[in-house]
Amino acid sequence: MTTVSGGEMKQRKSSGKLVTIAAGEGGLDQITLAISLARITAKSGANALLVDCAQHTLSDYLDLKIKTSLQDVITRDLRVNDAKHIVPDTSMLVASAGDMPFDRMLGPLAALSL
Repeated sequence: MTTVSGGEMKQRKSSGKLVTIAAGEGGLDQITLAISLARITAKSGANALLVDCAQHTLSDYLDLKIKTSLQDVITRDLRVNDAKHIVPDTSMLVASAGDMPFDRMLGPLAALSL
């Protein structure tokens, strides 16, 4: 897995585990909880994938400029890696669901773990 620290890209050995945390509709408490769980997961050595299912609310909170969503991967035949977004100074990945329902994301989520 690649992490970004101080603008410098670093490779980190993957633990082989991927913990996916999906943040859906909800208020600031749910977003804060999802981000906290992802950060704790990443610090434990597992790969943390945080999926924004709340129409970019979570991505906006993390100040990420997401251009490609998992919906784009499916509907526009893009690469899954294009939907991965690294949160600076962490080992967390964020992916936006776009407008796609969670159950349609299961295939792309599995592909993101590769």
